[in-house]
Amino acid sequence: MQIKLSFITRIRNMFGKRVVFGILIVGLLFAMLPFNTTAQGEVAMQDGFQLLQADDWRVTIEYRGGEYSFQKVERNGKTYDQIVLKDASNLNEPGKPSLPVVSTAIGVPAEAEFSLQIDDVQTETLPGEFWIEPGTTYVIGEEELTPGEISFIEDETVYSSAENFPGVIVELGEAAKLRAQRLLPVRVYPFQFVAATKQLIRIRAVTFTIAFRYPDGYPPLALSSEGALDEAAPFEQIYQQNLLNYNQARRYRYFEPQSELPAQLLSETSTNERYKIPVTEDGIYKLTYEALQAAGMPVNAVNPQTFSMTNQGRPVSIYVHNSDGNPNKFSAGEYILFFGERLDGTYLASLYSDEDDFWRDSFYRKPETNLTPFQARFNRYMVEKYTNQNVYWLSVGGTGGPFMEQVTVLPASAPYLEAFQERIRFEQQNVWWTIHYTSVDTFFWEEVKFSNNTTKEYILNIPYPVQSGTVTLRGEFVANAQSTSVNPDHRQVFYINKTQNPNPIGTITWDGKRRYTFELSFPASYLLNGANTLTVEFQKVSGMTGDDIFVDWFEISYWRQPVAHGNQIIINRPGGPGQTPSLGAYRIYLPLILNNYSSSAALEIGGFTQQPVLLSIADPLKPKFVSGANFASGKLSYRSSPEVGMSVIAAVPRTLENIEKVIETDYLSSRADYLFITPKVFLSAVQSFATYRQNHDGLTTKVVPLEDIINQFNFGIYHPRAIKNYLQEAYERWSPKPTYVLLVGDGHWNLLGSSQYDNPPIYMPPNLQWVDPWQGEIDAANDLVTVDGWDPLPDLFIGRLPVNSAAEITAYLNKVQAHEANLNQTWQKRFLFLADANDPSAGNFPSLSDQIIQDYLSPGNEVRKIYLDVGYTTYDTETQADLECGIQIGSNQCPNATQTLTTTLNTTGVGHLVYSGHGYIDGWSKADVFTNVNIESLNNSNYLPFAFTLDCLDGYWYYPKQTVFEHRGPSLIESLVRAPNKGILAAFSPTGLGVATAHDTLQRGFYDYIFGGGEWRLGAAVTQAKLKVYTDAEMHVDLVHTYTIFGDPALHFPSPVVP
Repeated sequence: MQIKLSFITRIRNMFGKRVVFGILIVGLLFAMLPFNTTAQGEVAMQDGFQLLQADDWRVTIEYRGGEYSFQKVERNGKTYDQIVLKDASNLNEPGKPSLPVVSTAIGVPAEAEFSLQIDDVQTETLPGEFWIEPGTTYVIGEEELTPGEISFIEDETVYSSAENFPGVIVELGEAAKLRAQRLLPVRVYPFQFVAATKQLIRIRAVTFTIAFRYPDGYPPLALSSEGALDEAAPFEQIYQQNLLNYNQARRYRYFEPQSELPAQLLSETSTNERYKIPVTEDGIYKLTYEALQAAGMPVNAVNPQTFSMTNQGRPVSIYVHNSDGNPNKFSAGEYILFFGERLDGTYLASLYSDEDDFWRDSFYRKPETNLTPFQARFNRYMVEKYTNQNVYWLSVGGTGGPFMEQVTVLPASAPYLEAFQERIRFEQQNVWWTIHYTSVDTFFWEEVKFSNNTTKEYILNIPYPVQSGTVTLRGEFVANAQSTSVNPDHRQVFYINKTQNPNPIGTITWDGKRRYTFELSFPASYLLNGANTLTVEFQKVSGMTGDDIFVDWFEISYWRQPVAHGNQIIINRPGGPGQTPSLGAYRIYLPLILNNYSSSAALEIGGFTQQPVLLSIADPLKPKFVSGANFASGKLSYRSSPEVGMSVIAAVPRTLENIEKVIETDYLSSRADYLFITPKVFLSAVQSFATYRQNHDGLTTKVVPLEDIINQFNFGIYHPRAIKNYLQEAYERWSPKPTYVLLVGDGHWNLLGSSQYDNPPIYMPPNLQWVDPWQGEIDAANDLVTVDGWDPLPDLFIGRLPVNSAAEITAYLNKVQAHEANLNQTWQKRFLFLADANDPSAGNFPSLSDQIIQDYLSPGNEVRKIYLDVGYTTYDTETQADLECGIQIGSNQCPNATQTLTTTLNTTGVGHLVYSGHGYIDGWSKADVFTNVNIESLNNSNYLPFAFTLDCLDGYWYYPKQTVFEHRGPSLIESLVRAPNKGILAAFSPTGLGVATAHDTLQRGFYDYIFGGGEWRLGAAVTQAKLKVYTDAEMHVDLVHTYTIFGDPALHFPSPVVP
């Protein structure tokens, strides 16, 4: 049979955003050019790949298929053939034949584009008929933080096709940068399946050429950056083990910072005195002489003409009140006024347009879910979920200003304009829910879950409504229930002040699990001044067993009298819709619509208890100070003018007392190999850690306070992007570049302090990214060190140490020091494999563990296996323990396994603790074989292992609950790492969900590294594991993001190789 070949690479864009290299078809032109022979010492063979020739124009590679076998497997009650090929991953596309894929990588020049040509292929059609198992289809869990399940559903189109699948033999992946080295994944599919004839074609050998094409037609004279070769030392073993053309690729080392930081950010730091001023509400704010003096300003020595203010890097006009007639002297009783705005994350989000480059464009959902497409994007919600504080900076010295332009208005008399239109949004951030996949906003007012009709009331404070005309109510709900046999699924009836107005103002019906925006109108006479009660009847639709609705927000648009509320009123605020949500209500000011409007309209604004200040805010960053208005009997009256316009705020200024003097340190002035980032409260303890690393390893270290990073690298706005900005700038400026990063401090996602959840201190915020295909938003420290090139691979080695006290830091340092003082102990080379029971809906965990043991561990390695599987007896009973727990659900269902594990850790010790199976935040396996409770039983201070967990969620360190309940609370891994004198030394574990097939690839990458050399460091080993996933299995790139080092990334370990 003739195999159908594709001479064009099949390029998948795994991120759905952009492709970083072009593909060109190269014909005889390159085939006719002479080749250079492979450089001496070049890697000749690598898992079946052999480099034949390489130069700056092309690379020619041969792949020869290795030994393979078949085994029968049962999937959904049907028998399939499974191909077993050593060192291969699987093409695990849902529903399509799961065929082996083998991969390598080559180093490539900086600006080259690539084309692929197959030169020769040798095939054979295997005798017999085959029916290859389908790739797994993933189904999400019903609840938050619930592992999904897998099923095996054949893709009818592929399984009835007469075409070869996958239809290509060789494929190029996405080019990427790993620190200084650009690399290109190369994948070969050694088998082709023809479903219609049940034939399987084996690729015995294939020779192919990858040609390079340059923008100018020729390779540049200099193919590498100065110093790039020397900079790569910490990554050298990774390059050497993974790049088929390693020696050639060394010539292609260069640096390419991921993106330049915003110019506003780089100009924000100053040698002048700076004062940090947080603001949470719109208003006119006063900084008095006395308050600034209390904050540490040398008020008698400053010149008010040198005052200046910024917000998010943008100049803000200020007004300096001068009462002594000397504008160059700041005197008692004088003050500064400015217009402060509540935080709107829109502008800040726009500065970081690259933040979502590697976020997923799709997430796993239940097949019947009726949802509109959702693409996660870094927008204002991703800024505002971290803080409600906007930050203004007052500087002293240098060039002052800008200062407010001063304009004058004339007093006015009746008739006055009577009303203006205002829109107020009401929103509370109470209930956390991420897996709705309708928005990156993950907090809701409340969840309304019911099996019978239920009624809810919401208080809406609406100041001074006009009693004529029409009011508009808008809102958004998100449904978490649906029925495919019922349409519509949902019904709500609305009332406003039902006691006075018993008739409903409207009813909505809608269908599906989705976000729904509604709009209703009702007479303005229904509104009261002040508190109004919105009543919503959530009705069960016939045919539904119940309903589950998340209430997000409500909006009221109405005509308002020009009367101040709380000594403040804003009319016709620029920006309009889209202002920042917060706890409680906030206002969105629409374009002013007033009776008898003109540019010289007369206004009278009542409701003041003292003289207000009037500002024109057509440009909120450049307000104008307005004088000349008349104030009498609590009313401010004036006639507007074109210079003033109709966008104004009239308010009694709010005096600010929480002013912080910031003395800045230049954390970029000197370089370091190892950066410790910590809150100031832990500085002393972390400095001891840094000193140890400097003395023990000769690494230059720097301890950097998180607070200062936020101030200097994100305008003082609390967000982990500040950390990435700092690391990116340090990476770009320093030579040699930094290598290690440790983030010190515990934290959680209840960043705004919802009372529905615990709210312990946040010492280090999670870096929330939409990269988990099941859970969506999870912590991904990996993203903070993707600073070179456009790809998700880490360019520095980063770890987390989620501690809550200086004592916990010291306890962890003691563990590190004790470990590194006694390397090469016999027990440090022992392995313990703990495997959950075989679960058809998740993975055959014992089998996967056995395969790893067979492929990597030698007979000299001491291996202990604890498998929670009924009748699993394929191992040597002299060194294993078959505990036969089976798939049991409940607390401590495998006491013998728990006891065996605990005893082994306490008495003989193991250097490597490997768990494969179901995971939860607080423990392992559905049978709870080991949970946080069991840590008390450990006394293994002399035998602290490294843990590698191939499961879900046990590294979910950022749940706010302080005690464990229903698998929610402190994660098992963070608890083991920070346990004093016991537990584990470090871990490589997930902060999100995952599946066994991808875990196998990750595990192989890790063991390729640690069994490939001598003494090894943790950061390099986990980076190679991530590179293996990126190279082999792009559809599982989520593991690159979610897998995290817990502990010190610079940790030393002895080689596990035993002669």
